[in-house]
Amino acid sequence: MLVESHLPTIDEVMVEAARAKALRRAVEERVTAQAERPFRDRVDDGLRYSTVFQREYVESDVPVSFVDEAGLNERGEQVLAILDDAWRHGIEVETFHEREIEALNRRLQQMDPPVPVDNGFRPNVDEVEALVSLVAEEVDSRGEERSWELIVDAVSTVDASETEFPELERFYDYNRREAKHYRDRARLIAELELWIADAALRYARKMRHSNLKRVDWSTIRQAGGTAEVIWGRMQKTLRDLSNAATDDVAGVLRDLEPSHPQYRALFEATDRYREFVERGGWSRVRPFDLEKGDASDRVEALRDRLDAEGYSARPDEPQQDFDSRVADESLMEAVRAYQKTHQFEPDGEPTPGFWRSLNTSAQDRLEQMELTLKRWRESHIEDDEHFIMVNIPDFHAEVWMEGERVMRFPVVVGRNQRRCDRQKNRWVYPDATPVLM
Repeated sequence: MLVESHLPTIDEVMVEAARAKALRRAVEERVTAQAERPFRDRVDDGLRYSTVFQREYVESDVPVSFVDEAGLNERGEQVLAILDDAWRHGIEVETFHEREIEALNRRLQQMDPPVPVDNGFRPNVDEVEALVSLVAEEVDSRGEERSWELIVDAVSTVDASETEFPELERFYDYNRREAKHYRDRARLIAELELWIADAALRYARKMRHSNLKRVDWSTIRQAGGTAEVIWGRMQKTLRDLSNAATDDVAGVLRDLEPSHPQYRALFEATDRYREFVERGGWSRVRPFDLEKGDASDRVEALRDRLDAEGYSARPDEPQQDFDSRVADESLMEAVRAYQKTHQFEPDGEPTPGFWRSLNTSAQDRLEQMELTLKRWRESHIEDDEHFIMVNIPDFHAEVWMEGERVMRFPVVVGRNQRRCDRQKNRWVYPDATPVLM
């Protein structure tokens, strides 16, 4: 009954089976060719994770997920949308195969729609009986919930069952001819699929999977080494991308970000500072003693500098007697807001540290923020519900439980004064706060 229910659309079954087989063969050929290249070469311009692809696409039959016959599908576009934002995380995007993906996708889009070699295939009674026997083997082992895929899989294996089911010779011949007819397109699809998958896994590695700081030595030994640990993570990500609903694909990659809310907050703040850099940043301000009521060009320069970084240093309501050269309450409030944000005492009295911070260029500040994003990704922090975070510039520690700060208390931190170690002939920071977890 299962086979007979599909007989009216047997043409579609035959075409899909032959093309699926051609695509699997094309993927295997591409993966094998890349695996034979030296690893260092593949890191530069090839499929870095061909080992993962061998295990998942070839040995475990993970389906082609990101590409259709006409090019990128919605799933693939979602993956590329996340990769296009990688630079916002401070991640270099040169290794994400952008040129290759764009060129292959264009070639697929420009190809004429594929036409089957034969639209009039109709099996006879003997062939139907043989097909029933072949499909029964699949039903016994897999059930018949996804009957269409089951029929397609059975038909695509008839060449391997040729001696057992000689009645299916015409099926085998059709498979061979359609697969040959589809071969060039299958190779393009396979190559594009693997470039996208490799780019996604490179992103996953930079975002999370290369961080082994929370993995103990026994886990690494049991897995067979650090490479196996990373490959195992990559295999899971590839399966998650393949199995996720189309709308959830982007979420699989976003879930690789550090879960602490400060990471996402810092990530969004970097966009503001990129805008500052694009607008030309801000000018330096010569330090001076600031008191309310003072009037000078330096007061006006300070006001402009604070405005440039988003600290409003002007009255909320227009004032007829407003003079930008005079230090009024709006300027003093902006100074206190800057001090609070940058973790100085918010008393409105600029210190040498305040001026050093204020005169840090927008470009340098952006680079510091991008470096901090990288440090978050490389830290020991994962999905911990309870932790103590030491805020060194603020001289405080905070106790966090279940996403809420429940305690805050002062701590003593180190100093960044350097000294010359004459025995080693280099500068050292003997009193610096150590990196700790």
